[in-house]
Amino acid sequence: MTSKKVTIGGDKKEVLIEAKTAAPGDIIEYAATYTNKGKTALKNLTPNLPMPADTEYQAASAKPASGVKASLGDGKYEAIPLKRKVKLPDGKVVEQEVPPAKYRALQWSLGELAPGKSVTVSARVRVSDVQAPAPAPVATPSTGGAK
Repeated sequence: MTSKKVTIGGDKKEVLIEAKTAAPGDIIEYAATYTNKGKTALKNLTPNLPMPADTEYQAASAKPASGVKASLGDGKYEAIPLKRKVKLPDGKVVEQEVPPAKYRALQWSLGELAPGKSVTVSARVRVSDVQAPAPAPVATPSTGGAK
């Protein structure tokens, strides 16, 4: 698996560079290549690509785009865009799309991979803007109202 930082070159075109470090807001492209080194075809190839903690999947960046599913981290993969039923404050239940930033893993249904052939899957994530947690409130002793 490789991880490359997406940058913009002097010609205003995307350039992928080795991602040795990443800062909040950076876009990283993860790619995994699968090669069949055997003598028979691999059937039902379903590679998974987890989304690292503190990253947000970038919608429509999965390649190949066909056959891709997503998971919210519960091990259940469903076609993109993920949808969930949500109860509104007025009690009405509606189906809403889950924001892609909540996806925790992707999975492709690639079918068969012939001997000697390779396939690469990839997706982009944005490094989350991680903020330091707020300090815990300091408890102050109560003087009570003793008389």
